[in-house]
Amino acid sequence: MRAVSVFPLDEFRLALKKVYGAAAPKGPFTALSQATLFFSRNSCTIACCNLNQWCQATIPAQGDEFSLTLYDTQRLLDACAYFSGELHLEYETAEKKPHNCDIPYNQARFSCGGREIHQLVFDSDLYPLPKEFQPEQVYQINAGTVFGLFTQVRHAVSSDTNRPWSCCVQFTDHRMYALDGYRLSVRAIPDFEAAKPFQIPEEAMELLSVFADEDCTLSIGREWLVVQNEFQGLITRVPPLGSLKLDSTIPTIFTEERWIDVEGTRNDLKYLLKMENKKLRAPLRLGDGWLSVRGNSGLYRAELRMERPPAIVIGYDPRYLLDAFDAFAKRGIKTARMSFTSPVGPTVLTADNGFTELILPVRLKPEEATTYIPPRKQVAYVILSLSEKIKAGLEVSELLKKIAGINYPVFIDNGESVPVIDNVRPSGQTFISQVVKNEQLRVEILGAAPAGRSEQAA
Repeated sequence: MRAVSVFPLDEFRLALKKVYGAAAPKGPFTALSQATLFFSRNSCTIACCNLNQWCQATIPAQGDEFSLTLYDTQRLLDACAYFSGELHLEYETAEKKPHNCDIPYNQARFSCGGREIHQLVFDSDLYPLPKEFQPEQVYQINAGTVFGLFTQVRHAVSSDTNRPWSCCVQFTDHRMYALDGYRLSVRAIPDFEAAKPFQIPEEAMELLSVFADEDCTLSIGREWLVVQNEFQGLITRVPPLGSLKLDSTIPTIFTEERWIDVEGTRNDLKYLLKMENKKLRAPLRLGDGWLSVRGNSGLYRAELRMERPPAIVIGYDPRYLLDAFDAFAKRGIKTARMSFTSPVGPTVLTADNGFTELILPVRLKPEEATTYIPPRKQVAYVILSLSEKIKAGLEVSELLKKIAGINYPVFIDNGESVPVIDNVRPSGQTFISQVVKNEQLRVEILGAAPAGRSEQAA
């Protein structure tokens, strides 16, 4: 058998590239990892599947009726980038199977603008067809709108295959959402209302890009779902729905609510993530008017961009918080409402256009819940320098004052060794004995100290 078809190169290449995303990784079942082409007198349908998703696109063509499964789809895509004009395909069945193989190999020649590809191809009978199903719900959607909203919530889709429903994007009433057990992302869908909740796997949502910005019919069955229009189609398996009720998941009563600068906070979070200790994976701390995180060599902070800080101290996974602010910032949202329930209860970010992000906090350790200082490397007292010993003594002195409740005077000898007391500023009356070269003995009153300190004398 010999057959010929001619079709537009640019349309073929674009359709093949989009549909090829549904192909399975290379494995023993070759037809699942390659594209299959079905030709009629006036069209060419390009199809790929992985036994969970089937995706196809139809483009104009002229020629004979035949079909084939490609041997190396990616190499054909690479070659088409260097072609121009109309693509010609000549297909010929082989009388002998090469390499003494039982798989029915045939020959195909792709030519365009003086360049050619000669490839072995498979019989299209190897391509598995999806099952037919009876739809229970049918809707009209705009693929571009739905795909755009998906890109805003995909960060909250779970990768836990033990909970297959959490690996899907959920639809209920006029909203789309995703959750992974630690966070929730919700978007309103304009001009859409689901009669019953349903879900679409993340892999299938990725394939909606095949439809570009076109209107499509969405048909939903018990185990299958179809998105299609005149020229494209997508079929996907769907797992059973989870038991989550969206409205009962999002709190409605909050202890505190604040408006926060989205873009500025987003940049602060990027800075803090860059500074964090990757091994320690310390939580991001929100409290005392600061966002702070422990790094490899210290404490890194950014001033909280709120009208006024909340009274509570709360910890977060900084990546989850950054994902939420990223989603808002990419849509041009300038400010968002940040609502708190408790240090361990959900935090909710909302904007007036139907954007909602929910993040579960990280439970802080007692030492993290208070204003913390980065841990310092411990050094034996006996090997400290004189200035370090004086500073260590001042720390002990201040601690004893707090324990005893007595603010007694402090005498610092060898004051010339510590011209600057930068770790502990003594409270109360302080006497400093200091050697000054070529100076006679004298006593000076240094005057009133800053608030909380008494006079110092030298």
